[in-house]
Amino acid sequence: MTTKYDDILARLNAATQGEWLHDEMYQGHHVIRFRPYHGTAGNIYNLALLQGPSSSKAKADGDFIANAPSDIAALLAEVERLTIENTRLRNHAAVDLIEHRQDACAHAGRCACQSCDKMEADHA
Repeated sequence: MTTKYDDILARLNAATQGEWLHDEMYQGHHVIRFRPYHGTAGNIYNLALLQGPSSSKAKADGDFIANAPSDIAALLAEVERLTIENTRLRNHAAVDLIEHRQDACAHAGRCACQSCDKMEADHA
């Protein structure tokens, strides 16, 4: 798709693979942990400690970080789906414009309708 999309996907794929978890308190801190998809089954490893006081912000930050990999994967999938749909709709609109122009040619050579002018501006 785009370089930015590819960069985000590369960072997602390079990040620690597995289920990310948020423990509200671990030795006095919020902690991001992960459980590998492969390898030692059942083991959970610390990924990051969130320093600072225990508060609703620390909990929200921990939840945000722990859910980031799956949230980003879902957003990238939606971007890809919408890009494909957008391409399909643009192609459909271009075909409609061509067919409309062909009809207009049969009626004085050029269409002067607002719809045709709008479609032309959209595809310029």
